[in-house]
Amino acid sequence: MFGVAMGPLVGRTIDKLISWYASLFGMVGLVLFQAIQVGAGGINIGAVIIATFGLNVFRQMLQLSLSTSIFGYYLLYPCFLNDTNRLFY
Repeated sequence: MFGVAMGPLVGRTIDKLISWYASLFGMVGLVLFQAIQVGAGGINIGAVIIATFGLNVFRQMLQLSLSTSIFGYYLLYPCFLNDTNRLFY
């Protein structure tokens, strides 16, 4: 539920950034929280909870920024990009 609640804030952040930079930021965040999960997941339950929240928020950020970058080119190639987005999401 935390990831869903953070959706509007993540969306506003993505709107202020260039979509490829938001994708890069999302990937870095995913790697960081995955490292927390792998490194401390079996030791402390707090690390699992924090990693779950972080992975959820940054996964949503990455998906939204990639969708934004795909539909930024929508006017140039509407049929191809719409089918590609349906295929992979």
